[in-house]
Amino acid sequence: MGCGTSSGRSGVFAVTQDGVDQPSTAVSLQNRATDEVAAKHRADIEKDVELASLAELERARNKGEGAAQPATAPVAIGWDRCDGDQVEDLVGSGAVAVLDAAWLVSFAASGGILARRQLLPAEAFLDVSTLKSSLSPTSTTLHLIVLSYAWLTPKHPDPRGTTLRLLAKVLSAFIELWGGRKVGVFWDFGSLHQHPDVNAGLLRTPSEQELFTRALSGLGTLYAHRSTWVLRVTTFPKGYPEEYEDELPANSNTATYAERGWTFVETSWACMAKGRGFSDAGPSQVWDLGKLDTTESSWYEMRDKCTKDKVRPPPLTPDKFETSLSSKRFTNEKDDRPLVVKLYTERYRSVLQPVRFLQYAGLEWGDEEAARVAEVLTSGALPNLEYLDLSGNDISDEGAKTLAIALATGSAPRLTQLHLSGNPRLSKGGDRACRATLQEKMKALQVNTQWRRDPKT
Repeated sequence: MGCGTSSGRSGVFAVTQDGVDQPSTAVSLQNRATDEVAAKHRADIEKDVELASLAELERARNKGEGAAQPATAPVAIGWDRCDGDQVEDLVGSGAVAVLDAAWLVSFAASGGILARRQLLPAEAFLDVSTLKSSLSPTSTTLHLIVLSYAWLTPKHPDPRGTTLRLLAKVLSAFIELWGGRKVGVFWDFGSLHQHPDVNAGLLRTPSEQELFTRALSGLGTLYAHRSTWVLRVTTFPKGYPEEYEDELPANSNTATYAERGWTFVETSWACMAKGRGFSDAGPSQVWDLGKLDTTESSWYEMRDKCTKDKVRPPPLTPDKFETSLSSKRFTNEKDDRPLVVKLYTERYRSVLQPVRFLQYAGLEWGDEEAARVAEVLTSGALPNLEYLDLSGNDISDEGAKTLAIALATGSAPRLTQLHLSGNPRLSKGGDRACRATLQEKMKALQVNTQWRRDPKT
């Protein structure tokens, strides 16, 4: 997770409990606005790791040196820093099978069509220990990619391999970026137990159904986890659905990605609290693969295309989520709609409640998005939030005022940093109005408010 490089007028709302200027924390944080430094700051606070010595361990391990060192030490550190334990049970229990990205790339090159999980060979999967060992001690994200896409037919989500080939191109870039280390992929068709043939009465075995049910309850963990990468396939292959008529039964769900219920909740989960990986700009852990063409030659070119044009919306409160979901389509309407509402509501609280840092910088958000952030704040879902970065967006005086009013209710009692630098429509008058709103409201809560301007301006 990082903090986008930005410059501009207003810098930080710094809210302290004692009203004493503490430049060693608030002001220094304001000045360290690059992704690299902000990411290090977060890591230092959350894990307090001796990064330099650990990096030496990792370099020695890569060179084959220091074989006598316990192998678990650097592995556990990288896994723990990325909160890998949150997904470990899902994978270790067998509820979710993680596919090997390198295997998928090779399989796509051979012209293969992905089979359901039960028919895939053992070499198609990665176990937990391999996922752990793929990380370095200084890793800031898991090597785990989670796929969000619309099934093309009821029997098979990708009957002609178009999704597989698109994904393989991106996976190759990730593998190269991470120096050939193992990369895991969650793809529901290959990662969850599927019915062999519902029309023929061939269903999951009881044990498979038990694991499938367990996996469903944990889907939000995979998509919302702060250290996973979510790749969204938002477009259909050329000729769909007209040229797929032989594979589409009557009344099949051919709604677009944006119109479907499951893809909507997957996107909503992904946009809750995920960071921005190690990019220098943009919401890099949530990608829209529908923006790709055939011209990209590197991971960075792919990232730049897949993370532009408001690809990541703000979180939704449960009531707003349910309202928006009412216009979405499900293949299994009766069972899936209430299930999705339940799963989202549960994950909303469990994901946001422990969050201390939210990085929403450089997302092209305006006043509408600021209002949605304010709704999340006033819902009481962020009692532990300390650092909120909304720099480098397009928020005006009105949006800043909405945020100030929400914060003045005391809904984020631990907040000490609100970054709004780099919002060109935020005026000096808007700065003063926000300060006045906070001072007026927060005095009643016995909290002193201090306003600091960016010393560069």
